[in-house]
Amino acid sequence: MKFGLVDAGNSRIKAAITDRSGRFDRVAVFDYSHIAELVDFLKGADVVAVSSVKSGLEPHSLAGNVKVITYDNSLVPLNYSKTLGSDRIAKAHFVRFAVGELSLMVDFGTATVIDLVGEEFYGGVILPGAGMWLSSLKSGADLLPDVSLKEVRRNIGNDTGEAILSGLFESIKAIIEHFRRIYPHRKRFATGGFYRYYRHYLHDFQHEPYAVLRGLYEWVKRV
Repeated sequence: MKFGLVDAGNSRIKAAITDRSGRFDRVAVFDYSHIAELVDFLKGADVVAVSSVKSGLEPHSLAGNVKVITYDNSLVPLNYSKTLGSDRIAKAHFVRFAVGELSLMVDFGTATVIDLVGEEFYGGVILPGAGMWLSSLKSGADLLPDVSLKEVRRNIGNDTGEAILSGLFESIKAIIEHFRRIYPHRKRFATGGFYRYYRHYLHDFQHEPYAVLRGLYEWVKRV
């Protein structure tokens, strides 16, 4: 049996084709303006599993047998309200079934999300993502400069742009260190498009770029 896996995020769509082995035969990234290419990519899949956090993708527009992961059909107990996003539910399935022990999952995406997952989804923390951090500062203070995201390893900056970037990275470092202290000796995973800017602070994290897709696979093969 072939599975199509679709992670419709805030900015792009990731998709993969796999079988019962769980090995990804193909992985691709699509813009929301190229849904027809996504449909073509998924041809041949017997079942398509979807996680979507954006209204730009209508699951019924994908050919074949489509299953959408939701709060109500989760196989992981969710200690959270029904506001929980399907991407976080999918990542919880990755931890619960592929990892099998209490873990921290940090997603450096449009928002920075830190979740604690084990036998169940215990909860998490949501922060502005890197892009949102920079744009919100600029929108709220006219005289602040436009700052392009780049990696900064200094604690403090010597101009306003560097100071803004230092504030971003030092804040994330402090939060990560806080979770290291309160949840020691736990597995730790990092995902999301902005991961590369933080990787030097995450030496004890395993990078899992397709955590949502892998969680969808763990879910769909069981439903």
